[in-house]
Amino acid sequence: MPTHKKPESERFRGPVKYLEYLVARALVTTLQRLPIRFAYRLGRAVAVLFAKTSKSSMPGWTRGRRAETSVGLRAET
Repeated sequence: MPTHKKPESERFRGPVKYLEYLVARALVTTLQRLPIRFAYRLGRAVAVLFAKTSKSSMPGWTRGRRAETSVGLRAET
């Protein structure tokens, strides 16, 4: 049985952290089980939402450059 350098009282961060871990594991497991086409579309939708919401907080970060997506589509900025 491995010995830990820290006692359990210092390693345990509380039930909220454990619940966050369980939610993250459930999300990752769910995403791994999705069909590839649906997962791709979901990822593209999340990326578009992120781009639309983050542009207001980062004005001009792509000004004068061409942004290229992972599938080779070019977005003029």
